[in-house]
Amino acid sequence: MNRIRKTDKCHGCGQFVVFIKCTNNKTVTAGAVPVYIRQDPNGEMYVTEDGRFIWGFQVGDAFDDPDTNLIRCYEPHKQKCPGGGRKRRAK
Repeated sequence: MNRIRKTDKCHGCGQFVVFIKCTNNKTVTAGAVPVYIRQDPNGEMYVTEDGRFIWGFQVGDAFDDPDTNLIRCYEPHKQKCPGGGRKRRAK
């Protein structure tokens, strides 16, 4: 089940982001472009389209690598945001 809610721009850096509702009912802001990873417990954290957190390393896209063990997911935006992942102030 796809849990991507909407696309918007980050208020800290202006990059496009998506909001993914996770299995713990919290929403994660993630980069808008999906990446393909190979699972590894020592890797970085990613969030899948169905709202699960997994750890792994990013590889090339699925068209370059015939390995079918790649997982399509999104990188949490706060990890790489040059604006520090700032949130909009409450009104």
